[in-house]
Amino acid sequence: MKVELQSLAIETTNVCNAKCSYCPNSIMIRPKGFMSDEIFEKIVRECKEISTIEFISMQVLGEPTLDPKLYHRLFHIRKELPKIKVYLITNGIRLTKEIVGMVDHVDVSFNYATKKEYEEGMGLSFENTIEKINSLNNVKDKISIHYVFSKTTSGHFEMLKDIFKGFDVTFNPLFNSWKRILPDLNIHSFTKRISCSMVHLQLTILWNGDIVPCCIDYDGSYLIGNVKDKSLLELFNSPYLNKLRELGVGLDYRGTFCENCNYNVEV
Repeated sequence: MKVELQSLAIETTNVCNAKCSYCPNSIMIRPKGFMSDEIFEKIVRECKEISTIEFISMQVLGEPTLDPKLYHRLFHIRKELPKIKVYLITNGIRLTKEIVGMVDHVDVSFNYATKKEYEEGMGLSFENTIEKINSLNNVKDKISIHYVFSKTTSGHFEMLKDIFKGFDVTFNPLFNSWKRILPDLNIHSFTKRISCSMVHLQLTILWNGDIVPCCIDYDGSYLIGNVKDKSLLELFNSPYLNKLRELGVGLDYRGTFCENCNYNVEV
């Protein structure tokens, strides 16, 4: 089947300063670290030769603003890949207007509208994060506040809109349980399996250059290869990823990495 690489998810670090109850970062056993300049520059260099890439997401399973080179890396992407859109997912507590200025959109994960739930569920200061985000009011058109719509937060939407006046507040109705590793707090019904777009369109790159099927493989258990050894297109068209795509078209994920995932379902 013919597929085209449309996006990259680049993890320049898997280090995180939060302890989110819905995220597997705190139980991750793979080593923590930061992407080398050699790997990052190779990725950008190859992107210049791939006309189908439309956007890059600068996060997989860490807090990207903890990367001390983040601003310079965003600047490098802007200089070398001016037509590619760049997105950032962050908890927001270290976000700056300079970083916002380097991307097309920032998605701030702020998953609870009360101090107690936020600090227990995310492990960050409620007041400090709110102050930091609201201080970016002059660039709010590039920022959205995102929260997980779950059994415990279904009533938080209006509260968050009041906390972050003028910011776009969004929510994800599908709670990802990371292949049933974490409790599934979803309050919606899964109607049917669908073909997962992440496997079909995106390449997920961990900080050490390893390629995995998607961010759900938080520990890098299903290694496709490494960008140090092969090109992005070779990795994207690897036999394992192509097999997942073929099975996804037939909606039969039995015996694969995708079998127990709740990303490939319709809500």
